[in-house]
Amino acid sequence: MKELLSHPDKLLIKHLSDTAKIGIDTIQGRSYDFSLEFSGKKYNLTTILNDFLHLSIAFHDIGKSTSFFQKYIRDPGKTHDKQKKSHALLSAIFVYYIVSEYLKGKVIDEDLKQLLAIFSFAAVKRHHGNLKNLANEIFIEEYYELLDEQVNSID
Repeated sequence: MKELLSHPDKLLIKHLSDTAKIGIDTIQGRSYDFSLEFSGKKYNLTTILNDFLHLSIAFHDIGKSTSFFQKYIRDPGKTHDKQKKSHALLSAIFVYYIVSEYLKGKVIDEDLKQLLAIFSFAAVKRHHGNLKNLANEIFIEEYYELLDEQVNSID
Protein backbone atom coordinates (compact mmCIF):
# COMPACT_ATOMS: atom_id res chain seq x y z
CA MET A 1 0.00 0.00 0.00
CA LYS A 2 1.02 3.58 -0.54
CA GLU A 3 2.27 5.59 2.39
CA LEU A 4 -0.51 7.03 4.52
CA LEU A 5 -1.36 10.70 4.06
CA SER A 6 -2.91 13.14 6.49
CA HIS A 7 -3.20 15.95 3.97
CA PRO A 8 -2.69 15.94 0.18
CA ASP A 9 0.97 16.85 0.56
CA LYS A 10 1.83 15.42 4.00
CA LEU A 11 2.50 11.96 5.35
CA LEU A 12 0.32 10.96 8.29
CA ILE A 13 3.33 9.96 10.42
CA LYS A 14 4.95 13.37 9.79
CA HIS A 15 1.73 15.22 10.64
CA LEU A 16 1.26 13.29 13.90
CA SER A 17 4.90 13.71 14.87
CA ASP A 18 4.97 17.44 14.05
CA THR A 19 1.69 18.09 15.87
CA ALA A 20 2.85 16.18 18.96
CA LYS A 21 6.10 18.18 18.99
CA ILE A 22 4.19 21.47 18.79
CA GLY A 23 1.93 20.35 21.67
CA ILE A 24 4.86 19.32 23.85
CA ASP A 25 6.82 22.50 23.01
CA THR A 26 3.76 24.54 23.97
CA ILE A 27 3.51 23.10 27.48
CA GLN A 28 7.18 22.38 28.25
CA GLY A 29 8.99 24.97 30.25
CA ARG A 30 5.79 26.46 31.61
CA SER A 31 4.94 26.17 35.24
CA TYR A 32 1.51 24.58 35.07
CA ASP A 33 0.17 23.10 38.27
CA PHE A 34 -2.52 20.58 37.54
CA SER A 35 -3.48 19.73 41.09
CA LEU A 36 -6.97 18.80 42.08
CA GLU A 37 -8.93 17.22 44.84
CA PHE A 38 -10.93 14.16 43.84
CA SER A 39 -12.84 11.82 46.15
CA GLY A 40 -11.30 13.48 49.18
CA LYS A 41 -7.68 13.11 48.01
CA LYS A 42 -5.36 15.68 46.51
CA TYR A 43 -3.55 14.74 43.29
CA ASN A 44 -0.79 16.54 41.41
CA LEU A 45 -1.48 15.48 37.85
CA THR A 46 1.05 17.69 36.08
CA THR A 47 3.26 14.85 34.78
CA ILE A 48 0.32 12.59 33.99
CA LEU A 49 -1.51 15.34 32.09
CA ASN A 50 1.62 16.21 30.11
CA ASP A 51 1.98 12.54 29.15
CA PHE A 52 -1.62 11.93 28.23
CA LEU A 53 -1.76 15.24 26.34
CA HIS A 54 1.21 13.98 24.33
CA LEU A 55 -0.53 10.65 23.67
CA SER A 56 -3.75 12.41 22.66
CA ILE A 57 -2.00 14.74 20.24
CA ALA A 58 0.31 12.07 18.84
CA PHE A 59 -2.66 9.91 17.81
CA HIS A 60 -5.39 12.50 17.21
CA ASP A 61 -5.60 11.65 13.49
CA ILE A 62 -4.82 7.93 13.53
CA GLY A 63 -8.28 7.33 12.05
CA LYS A 64 -6.99 8.81 8.81
CA SER A 65 -5.33 5.46 8.19
CA THR A 66 -8.57 3.94 6.88
CA SER A 67 -8.78 3.18 3.17
CA PHE A 68 -11.86 5.43 3.03
CA PHE A 69 -9.90 8.48 4.18
CA GLN A 70 -6.86 7.57 2.07
CA LYS A 71 -9.01 7.36 -1.09
CA TYR A 72 -10.60 10.70 -0.20
CA ILE A 73 -7.31 12.52 0.45
CA ARG A 74 -5.83 11.24 -2.80
CA ASP A 75 -8.88 12.22 -4.86
CA PRO A 76 -10.86 14.89 -2.95
CA GLY A 77 -12.80 15.95 -6.05
CA LYS A 78 -14.52 12.57 -6.25
CA THR A 79 -17.70 11.86 -4.26
CA HIS A 80 -16.86 10.00 -1.04
CA ASP A 81 -19.01 8.65 1.77
CA LYS A 82 -18.73 11.41 4.39
CA GLN A 83 -19.22 9.08 7.38
CA LYS A 84 -16.80 6.43 6.17
CA LYS A 85 -14.02 8.92 5.48
CA SER A 86 -14.51 10.61 8.87
CA HIS A 87 -11.62 10.03 11.23
CA ALA A 88 -12.25 11.78 14.54
CA LEU A 89 -14.38 9.14 16.29
CA LEU A 90 -12.09 6.25 15.38
CA SER A 91 -9.08 8.32 16.48
CA ALA A 92 -10.85 9.20 19.74
CA ILE A 93 -11.50 5.54 20.53
CA PHE A 94 -7.86 4.70 19.88
CA VAL A 95 -6.71 7.57 22.11
CA TYR A 96 -9.15 6.53 24.84
CA TYR A 97 -7.62 3.05 24.81
CA ILE A 98 -4.01 4.32 24.79
CA VAL A 99 -4.64 6.78 27.62
CA SER A 100 -6.53 4.15 29.65
CA GLU A 101 -3.60 1.75 29.27
CA TYR A 102 -1.13 4.48 30.26
CA LEU A 103 -3.17 5.35 33.35
CA LYS A 104 -3.33 1.73 34.56
CA GLY A 105 0.16 2.13 35.99
CA LYS A 106 -0.61 5.34 37.87
CA VAL A 107 -1.54 5.50 41.52
CA ILE A 108 -4.68 7.60 41.29
CA ASP A 109 -8.36 6.99 41.89
CA GLU A 110 -9.96 4.61 39.35
CA ASP A 111 -12.84 7.00 38.70
CA LEU A 112 -10.37 9.80 38.03
CA LYS A 113 -8.50 7.57 35.56
CA GLN A 114 -11.78 6.95 33.75
CA LEU A 115 -12.62 10.65 33.72
CA LEU A 116 -9.21 11.59 32.29
CA ALA A 117 -9.54 8.95 29.56
CA ILE A 118 -13.01 10.29 28.72
CA PHE A 119 -11.64 13.84 28.53
CA SER A 120 -8.99 12.70 26.06
CA PHE A 121 -11.66 10.85 24.04
CA ALA A 122 -13.90 13.93 23.86
CA ALA A 123 -11.01 16.26 22.96
CA VAL A 124 -9.93 14.05 20.05
CA LYS A 125 -13.47 13.29 18.92
CA ARG A 126 -14.15 17.00 18.62
CA HIS A 127 -10.67 18.23 17.71
CA HIS A 128 -12.13 20.07 14.72
CA GLY A 129 -14.52 21.98 16.99
CA ASN A 130 -18.11 21.73 18.14
CA LEU A 131 -17.48 20.19 21.57
CA LYS A 132 -20.86 19.14 22.90
CA ASN A 133 -22.20 17.99 26.22
CA LEU A 134 -19.72 15.42 27.54
CA ALA A 135 -22.50 13.08 28.64
CA ASN A 136 -23.72 12.90 25.03
CA GLU A 137 -20.24 12.48 23.53
CA ILE A 138 -19.60 9.07 25.04
CA PHE A 139 -22.65 7.29 23.66
CA ILE A 140 -21.42 5.83 20.38
CA GLU A 141 -23.47 2.65 19.96
CA GLU A 142 -25.08 3.97 16.78
CA TYR A 143 -21.62 4.05 15.17
CA TYR A 144 -20.54 0.46 15.93
CA GLU A 145 -21.20 -0.80 12.41
CA LEU A 146 -19.40 2.15 10.83
CA LEU A 147 -16.44 1.78 13.21
CA ASP A 148 -16.19 -1.93 12.43
CA GLU A 149 -16.14 -1.17 8.72
CA GLN A 150 -13.50 1.54 9.21
CA VAL A 151 -11.25 -0.70 11.31
CA ASN A 152 -11.52 -3.50 8.79
CA SER A 153 -10.51 -1.12 6.00
CA ILE A 154 -7.10 -0.40 7.56
CA ASP A 155 -4.31 -2.17 5.68
